[in-house]
Amino acid sequence: MSAKQFKLTYFPIKALAEPIRFLLKYGEIDFEDHRLDTVNWPTIKDKMPFGQVPVLEMDGKMVHQSVAISRYLAKLVNLTGSNDLEDLEIDAIVDTVTDFRSKIAVYNIEKDVTRKAQLKETLLQETRV
Repeated sequence: MSAKQFKLTYFPIKALAEPIRFLLKYGEIDFEDHRLDTVNWPTIKDKMPFGQVPVLEMDGKMVHQSVAISRYLAKLVNLTGSNDLEDLEIDAIVDTVTDFRSKIAVYNIEKDVTRKAQLKETLLQETRV
């Protein structure tokens, strides 16, 4: 579909890069799926925009922020609304899912068992509603 060269850099997990992979595959866009070695991450981190991944390189230009990348790719593969209002509705859904994902992430990384139980209760009783 595209003459650009794409390289996606992320850790060897799905998480934030998975929607990007879905969009690239949906659009039949060839890309290098570079899975970082977590042991070497500290030596690579300074080379990434704001020290973060995922990063999508397009013909050598590095871009970051998973949602921004996904929105760009959605436009590239014609998965956008047919007008500004539909685009707004799509953006609202994406932002809602992003908010939800971040609350789940806080729960997942919590180490304190008591606090984790409280977070789970909040997720099940309030956030999930």
